[in-house]
Amino acid sequence: MNIDFKKRVIEACRKAIGLRIERAHQAMLASQESANNEDKSSAGDKYETARAMGQADRDMNARQLQEALNEQKILDAIRVDELFSVVGPGALVELDATWFFVAIGLGPLSVDGVTVIVLSASSPLYQQLRLKKKGDEVIFRNKPSRITALY
Repeated sequence: MNIDFKKRVIEACRKAIGLRIERAHQAMLASQESANNEDKSSAGDKYETARAMGQADRDMNARQLQEALNEQKILDAIRVDELFSVVGPGALVELDATWFFVAIGLGPLSVDGVTVIVLSASSPLYQQLRLKKKGDEVIFRNKPSRITALY
C-alpha cells in the first residue's frame, strides 16, 4: 500500500459520493414533480395531503443532497499525496489486517480487490485512532488491536 493506492481509494470515494449526489438530486426532482402534478380533485383535503407529502419527500431528498455535497467538499479538501506519521483525515490505516481510510462515513469500498472501510472524523473509531502512530494499540471490536501500517 502506498500513495498511489490512497489516490485510488479517494477516487473510489469520489465515485461513491457522486452516485449519492446524483441519486439524491434525481429523487428530489421526482418528488417535486410528483407534488406539482398532483391533480386537484373534489376532495380538497386529499389533494393538500398528497402535495404536503410530496413536499416533505422533496425536502428530505434536498437535505440528503446537501449532506452529500458537504461530504464531497470534505473529500476535495483531503490531501492524499502525503504520508502520515500520526492518524488524521486522509490517512490510510491498517489495523490488524483491516484497512481504514479517514475521510467521510461511506463504509466499506472495494479498491483493487482490497476492502477499505471509509470512516468519518466524527466516528468513535477515529476518535480512538486520532493522533496514534504505527505500532500503537486501540480497542477495536472489544479487543486490543495494533496499528500495523499508516500511510
